[in-house]
Amino acid sequence: MKSLNFQIFTNELSLTRIKFIKRNNINNILNLKKSKETFDIIYSDQVFEHLNHPNEILNLLISKLNKNGLIYLKFPNSFNFRKNLNKNYVPTKDALHPLEHINLFNIKSFRAMLKNRDFSILNIDKYRKFDFKKHLILIKNLFRFDKILIKKNS
Repeated sequence: MKSLNFQIFTNELSLTRIKFIKRNNINNILNLKKSKETFDIIYSDQVFEHLNHPNEILNLLISKLNKNGLIYLKFPNSFNFRKNLNKNYVPTKDALHPLEHINLFNIKSFRAMLKNRDFSILNIDKYRKFDFKKHLILIKNLFRFDKILIKKNS
């Protein structure tokens, strides 16, 4: 993104990662609540499943979004997780493991968090060029909910 002349900001707390960010001349915002910056695109990858209060963080991100802005969130797939969680459950790389994953998401949970807001949930996969293999992926993604693209309408 930087090579395409986008202005990039991160919100990173890890000192090791902050050093890397600084070495690469990227702006880091330590306190997003106090920042006056607003954004056209907010991207979060594998974060929301760790948050104590994801709805509060979503509210904060929404407050930082410009008109017609986009929020793209990625998180572990929780499809069929309840069925798999039983007395014989063995932690693997899934929605619960590592054990720091305290949230699971589905389309219903995001619709509830966005209720009474002027936002649209966009279908990311519809922008792909059609071919049979990608069509199968699209069908699989109906069940494998692991990302969401949200657009602020006003």
